[in-house]
Amino acid sequence: GLPVPELVRLWLDPVLARSEPEQQIQEQMRASGGLNIGLGFWSGALNFDPPCFEVGAELAARGLWFDALINNVDRCWGHPHLLVVGGALRLIDHGASLVFHHHWPGAAGWVRRHYDAG
Repeated sequence: GLPVPELVRLWLDPVLARSEPEQQIQEQMRASGGLNIGLGFWSGALNFDPPCFEVGAELAARGLWFDALINNVDRCWGHPHLLVVGGALRLIDHGASLVFHHHWPGAAGWVRRHYDAG
């Protein structure tokens, strides 16, 4: 598989929204109370910097293939969404490709929807 964060289950108390300064995030936190799926935290992770870290051709090809498969239009040179953890490259932030997660009440409709990647 690809080097991505571990999926974890976490319990979110919607009361935490009170301390969030951004209103949109407050609303999401209040609406997401209870059991959620999240991503594991990598202590000591560093932002990927191309001049400072060499990427092997195989990992680069696998990452590119994965992004093409899930139509991840968000990863680019300006926003690589890569971290270096313990000397190894990790792919993060595939959320832009999961378009259904922006509107969960309509998520079931995406199953039968024609997807035009052109």
